[in-house]
Amino acid sequence: MSLRREALLSAVLAAAVASVLAWLGPPGTDFAAHAYQRTLFLEHGFSLWNNWWYAGRYSFITYSVLYYPLAALLGIRLLAVATIALAALAFAVVLGREWGPAARWSSRTFAVVWAGIVLSAAFPFALGMAFALLALWALQARAKWRFAALALLTLAASPVAFLLLAVVLGGVAVARRPALVP
Repeated sequence: MSLRREALLSAVLAAAVASVLAWLGPPGTDFAAHAYQRTLFLEHGFSLWNNWWYAGRYSFITYSVLYYPLAALLGIRLLAVATIALAALAFAVVLGREWGPAARWSSRTFAVVWAGIVLSAAFPFALGMAFALLALWALQARAKWRFAALALLTLAASPVAFLLLAVVLGGVAVARRPALVP
């Protein structure tokens, strides 16, 4: 099977499982928080401080600058399914380009397991991971400007996903450095 078909199969599989979980499964543990933050964005736009969430907190700048405008545009569930499908597609391409057809079961397994993130409703993190995987794909293609833009989108979507991207890139850099032979 070609890489393109494998990637599309992984994306469709992830979207199907995520759709079932998003619309028929229990709401994720963070779903109420995202519904609140989305509503806050819809009613007030970007606001620096939010007094109505527990004892108050910085609403968007410390969590996700990008997720809530997208959730306002697409809706929480649709954005979650699209994000999960995009991550599965990018994961399949990254693995397929690195390890060839031997990675197909890893891609399919990721598609099914990653869809389970709907049960936690860690949607900004999922969006950030989709951008991080796209950034890795761009790096494989030696598209440095696209990689930089996607890395910034990763940070805007989820600082935690950006940290994970940095750890992966650090591991790649260490693995590819020339060995010191005495």
